[in-house]
Amino acid sequence: MPILLDIDNTDPKAPIFMAGAAGALKAAAEAQMAATITKYVQKSKKADDFTVVRPKEPTKGYVLILKLTKVDATTKSAKCVISGLIVEYPRQRNSKGEIGDVAVSLSLQASGGVDFTKNPVIECVDVLVEDIMGKAIPEMRRHYATRNSP
Repeated sequence: MPILLDIDNTDPKAPIFMAGAAGALKAAAEAQMAATITKYVQKSKKADDFTVVRPKEPTKGYVLILKLTKVDATTKSAKCVISGLIVEYPRQRNSKGEIGDVAVSLSLQASGGVDFTKNPVIECVDVLVEDIMGKAIPEMRRHYATRNSP
């Protein structure tokens, strides 16, 4: 069974993609985070044992919480910083319904920029999320092996 990488960002009390730094492009940047993770999982041989599709039966997996922390953009270029945190799925809730995540990796970060592009902020998010995925997949795989051992 593949390892789930949850990308459901519909809980307003516990968002997993946060791109407030993108201003008016917040929703588009958050959607790009999910799209990049989906693309990486579906197309990269490095993630062939992962899925973003929730199975019908309960499963264990991970959530990659991403936050766009800095954006410096013009109409043709952008420099961005994204920080990330890997937590276990399903996310744990206390008796009040509050999320109390079990962290797997404390900090992932990517920074960089793009030039001469049509939509620089969104393309910067795409490039940096792909970079974080390259770091996160091996960490999740290592943790999954210990999480599911007898």
